[in-house]
Amino acid sequence: MSRNILIHFALFPAYYGILILFCNVYPLGYAAEILGFPEPSFQASPLIRPCVKTFVSTFTDCVESSEILTNVFDISLTTPKDFQAFLYKFTVEKASFYGFQSPTKLADIASKEIPLCFDKLIPATMVRVFANAIARFLFEEGVLHDEDADALAFGYANVLEDDAKRTVQVDNPKSKLQALCDGFVDFLNSLGQLTPDKEDRISICFAKEVKLARTKF
Repeated sequence: MSRNILIHFALFPAYYGILILFCNVYPLGYAAEILGFPEPSFQASPLIRPCVKTFVSTFTDCVESSEILTNVFDISLTTPKDFQAFLYKFTVEKASFYGFQSPTKLADIASKEIPLCFDKLIPATMVRVFANAIARFLFEEGVLHDEDADALAFGYANVLEDDAKRTVQVDNPKSKLQALCDGFVDFLNSLGQLTPDKEDRISICFAKEVKLARTKF
């Protein structure tokens, strides 16, 4: 048995003890992620709570059955770097408009991971990022429940579709980014969630979903 393997065996009790300690503070899935361990498959993290799964599944069905939504999520002609730049500017403007305290900090959190995680912006991946970010945030804020997951997903789809109808222009890739970001913000605002006390949590949720959906390694 190699020396490295013996060292890992010797340190396993310490690893396990640290994981247990973190689990007293964080959900098990988060603790494992923070420590760099694989997330246990038997533990339902916020990303796979039934209401989150229902929301994402229903919203994805809405996208697939709508030409408008399918089109707005097809931002494959936009580079990750360009999306980062657009999202940064968009976040600064919206955060300032809603009276958030640190617009540039929030913009950096929300956008900086995009070119690090993606070589290309694949439509299905973008659907997953936006839907999971909305669902996870609403779940953590106590807004999303099993009984209203479908209705909230339909609501998000309707808001985004309305924004896309008003904003998307043929041969203007940035107009799709505008519609996607407007839809995200407008839906949260319709639920009364764009308040200064939640400003950092929105950006963090989006950034986390970008990292979880990464296709660039």
